[in-house]
Amino acid sequence: MNETNLTKEDFWMKRIQDFQKSGLSRKEWCQENQVPLSTFSYWIRKQMQKPSELAQGMEPVFARLPSELEVSSQLLSEYPPITVHLP
Repeated sequence: MNETNLTKEDFWMKRIQDFQKSGLSRKEWCQENQVPLSTFSYWIRKQMQKPSELAQGMEPVFARLPSELEVSSQLLSEYPPITVHLP
C-alpha cells in the first residue's frame, strides 16, 4: 500500500514510528521532515489517547503471590539511643 492509499491516522502513525526510530527530538525531526511542530504534537497526543489495539477486548488477570514475610502487629523503630515500641 502506498502513501496515497493510507488513511490520515495510518499516515501519521507511520510518521510517529519513523520519529521514534530516529533518535531525534521532536523539534529536530519536524525541521528535517518539514512538518509543523504543532501538527506533529497534535497527532502524537491523538495517538496517545487512543486505546492500544492489543488491549482492546482483553480483561485484566490477577495473580495471587505468596507472601514470604510475616506480618507483625507491632511497630518497632530504632534510632540509637532511642527505641520506640508501638502496639
